[in-house]
Amino acid sequence: MVKVGYIYNNKIVKKEVYEACLALCEMKKSSEPFEEPNQFPSSTSISMVDDQPPVVNEQPPIVNEHAPVVNEALLNNNNNNNENVAAVVADRDLGRLPPMAVIQNIIGECSPPFVKQLTKTDVTDSQGRLALHKEFVNRNLVPMFNGDEILTNGISVTVYDSEGREYDMTFRLWTSKLYVLTKSWKKFYHDNGLTRPDEFITLWMFRHVVNHKLCFAIMRGNVEGH
Repeated sequence: MVKVGYIYNNKIVKKEVYEACLALCEMKKSSEPFEEPNQFPSSTSISMVDDQPPVVNEQPPIVNEHAPVVNEALLNNNNNNNENVAAVVADRDLGRLPPMAVIQNIIGECSPPFVKQLTKTDVTDSQGRLALHKEFVNRNLVPMFNGDEILTNGISVTVYDSEGREYDMTFRLWTSKLYVLTKSWKKFYHDNGLTRPDEFITLWMFRHVVNHKLCFAIMRGNVEGH
């Protein structure tokens, strides 16, 4: 015979005790804080058959989407960087990360996304550079630099497109007022069909969790949806 158990304070109680607890909950003049007892819903009811211990039908755990993220794929590799990789636990907002599955496991510290509308000079072959907004660079990218990363000298970076292809570029301050990505930008925009002015791109700068190099991720469109 199967009996339904009533739960109060994580203990199985008789029906009479459970009903008494419910009655106490409705007393408005009680001076003591009182926890309302709970009965498991049908999906998690406790069954007591003969003298066997109660069995609870467990529900799937709730996943905290804002918990720190560990790059588990890299933690399981066997290269010489295991100690460095194992120390990387990025407490970050997943909504701000580049949505490219092929690079998810190499992204460490990451900037917020930057949406840019391409200009004519951005896609002019003779120019060969992508200009970045000065305020965005100073506010969001410069604080991520190490002491030996100096824009006036040029910083070697790896740029990833939405397919995960790598491009070696240089991030630098050009003519004392313009922040640009140069070197392989021309090949990048041709490979990705970004040849028309007024198209939108979204980019992020991040630090590679294994080699700690500065990298960029750039994809077509406005991921912010504006």
